[in-house]
Amino acid sequence: MKLFVPKQFGKLGRRLYMAFIFSSLLTLLIGVVIFFMWGKLATQINASVENSLPMLTTSYNMERYSTNLQMLLKEREQTQRKSISEQQKQAIYQLLDNLRDFPIEQKPQRDFYTQLVDELSHLIDEQDILLEKRRELENRLAQLLGQLAWMHDAVGEDIKPLLNEIEWHVSQMINEKNVQENSLQLLLESTLLQELFTTENELISLVEEIAHQRYSRDIDVAFHYINVKTDEIVALNEKLKNYPSTIAHRQVLQEIIAITRYKGDIYQTLIDDVENERKLKALTPELTQKLSQFDDAVRGNVFATSEALNNLNADTRKLMATGKIVIVVIIVASLLLSIIAMKILIDRRLVARLNRLSDDLAHVAKGHLTEPVLIEGKDEIGLLSRRLRRFWRQMKEVEASNALNLINNTDASLITCHHDGKVETVNPSAATLLGIGKEQSNKPLWQLFSGEASVMLKAQFSIESSLYRVGQSECIITMVQSHTSRFLQFNIREYPHKEEHKYIVTITDITRQELSRLELQHLVALKTQDLQEKNQQLNDEIIRREQAQKHLIQTQEELIQTAKMAVVGQAMTSLAHELNQPLSAINTYLYSAKLTIEMKKYDQLPDSIERIEKLSARMNRIITALRNFSRKSPSEISFVSAPLKELVESAMVLVESRSKREQCTIINQLSGELTICADPTQIEQVLVNLFVNAMDAIAGSGKGQIIVMSLSSTARQQLVGIADSGKGFNRDVLPKLFTPFTTTKDVGLGLGLSICRSIMQRFGYEIYLASTLTGGAMVVLEFTNDTITDA
Repeated sequence: MKLFVPKQFGKLGRRLYMAFIFSSLLTLLIGVVIFFMWGKLATQINASVENSLPMLTTSYNMERYSTNLQMLLKEREQTQRKSISEQQKQAIYQLLDNLRDFPIEQKPQRDFYTQLVDELSHLIDEQDILLEKRRELENRLAQLLGQLAWMHDAVGEDIKPLLNEIEWHVSQMINEKNVQENSLQLLLESTLLQELFTTENELISLVEEIAHQRYSRDIDVAFHYINVKTDEIVALNEKLKNYPSTIAHRQVLQEIIAITRYKGDIYQTLIDDVENERKLKALTPELTQKLSQFDDAVRGNVFATSEALNNLNADTRKLMATGKIVIVVIIVASLLLSIIAMKILIDRRLVARLNRLSDDLAHVAKGHLTEPVLIEGKDEIGLLSRRLRRFWRQMKEVEASNALNLINNTDASLITCHHDGKVETVNPSAATLLGIGKEQSNKPLWQLFSGEASVMLKAQFSIESSLYRVGQSECIITMVQSHTSRFLQFNIREYPHKEEHKYIVTITDITRQELSRLELQHLVALKTQDLQEKNQQLNDEIIRREQAQKHLIQTQEELIQTAKMAVVGQAMTSLAHELNQPLSAINTYLYSAKLTIEMKKYDQLPDSIERIEKLSARMNRIITALRNFSRKSPSEISFVSAPLKELVESAMVLVESRSKREQCTIINQLSGELTICADPTQIEQVLVNLFVNAMDAIAGSGKGQIIVMSLSSTARQQLVGIADSGKGFNRDVLPKLFTPFTTTKDVGLGLGLSICRSIMQRFGYEIYLASTLTGGAMVVLEFTNDTITDA
């Protein structure tokens, strides 16, 4: 073994080298064992991949296709649109083709799967026929119900004008106090029409209810009850034959009876649909059974493959256990060898001797005078010990001369003192700076100075000073030489020297810096006085600007009030017409009430009074909204909690008359939960301005639409959009729409959007411009978290 150890190594190095060779050999042996085990393991894994994984993959894909097939079949039963049903049908047949084309090696299993797939395909074809028939029956039923609804509306449109005409004639006869037999005939005709209209409504509702509940009700029993209603309508038609004015709606009623009677079109369609649904439900268990058989077969393949994998896993675990035993034996042998090498070679021959050598080096580094211990031995550590002794002798010779040379040859002014403050050494630079000689050594440092400087230096060496607490202190003294003041900075630090604490004093002449500091202090005083004067000028300017700001706010409020009055002026003509209609209706109802009292039909009075009350409430709501809107806003901002939906409805009342004139519909989609904190009148003005702008944009386009919607609702903000069905904003003027006096209309000052933004920003809100997906304009109002509260 010694042949492999390099000759330049010492005795200790050779031993360590041999220990490393033994450790490397043991590591190589472990690697060979692991290589052999991994080779065997790779062979078994390769067999698993080639034999078992393809079968598992095939089984997984078949199960996935089967699951997708069941999902598509369930979705197809609920699909109403034919195009989607066709797509689902293609996907189902594609899955069936995929199941047929799976590469299964065993012929019995392949034939079994092929037979199952064919049977599933046949059942799915039957289901497809029934689903197609269900869609046809549902479409036919929808057409019949639509025809029935149209005829029902036609009957209502024929009967209501006739009833109004009869009521007017009766009122005229009563007014002229000419109640004759004709009046009684009119009243009888009105009663028959009312009864006929009520019975027809009940018949339509009953037919629609049976159509919606056809799968849970007995159709024959329900249509026998419908025949009772149709017989009532036939009897009422017979009574109205003597009235020529009822010919049109009697013909429509005959058509309604024809399609709603027992054995009619609607009855036959419902019977066919119920029978078709019964066949579909009967077919579903067969499909479920075939799919279950398919899933059971796939699970059987998976179980067989799992058994093969388990056997392979058992062989692999056995191989791994054997390998572990071999590795543990080698590791134990390696550990025993390492312990022996560590205890004999490292602990005794290396670590113990190095510790003694380290202690000797620590003593030398601390400057102790004792000579290092000589460590015996002819190896590397013994050589280091002998060299350390030679170094220690050389260091003792150099130490005596280094300290004095360092202090005397430096350009800095240095003084060393004993612990009691007596001067030990003064280098030439300090002697020249202070003008002292060697005869003043061994005196306390403060006795080299006089006056205040002596007192200040003496205080630095007192027990209460920072020099005793932290080992450092600093002071600046003034010394007068040849009638010239000089400023000296003393920096005193503690340092250890041969087991004794001494002080080294560094003296720096800072006369130039101190004079510069005094001059800078004078300049700072002058600049401070100048800044105070400019600060006073700025305060005066702030006061003037605040006055200008108040004047600007007052002008803006006057513009806002002017805009509000303009909106009120535009709405006055329409509002007069809007108020005139309920007033006319109130007069009519009062006249009818007077006639009712004369005829002593007091049971009809509450209905007239209730209608008059509703019309009065409507007029009061219009007048209140107009009065609140036209009220001048206070100069100071006031925050009041108000539901945003009610503010939108109040603004809708103000523009209701114009929206009717422009054939424009305003839709409020906001919920009543959103509450804002602001001045309700000013927020209402913003909404009115936006409604007016939207109606200007869609004027002349026919039936327009304005929608107030919630775009986003979070805990931090609420976005509300006001969208119209117009042509949207013009790109050329879009960036300038919030600029005052910018307008695209023939009339107006162009202040509407500018005022809206000013009002919103006054309460911490914001307003943005956007567009809808159909190209219309949209204005977005942002209400932030600080001012939004949830009801």
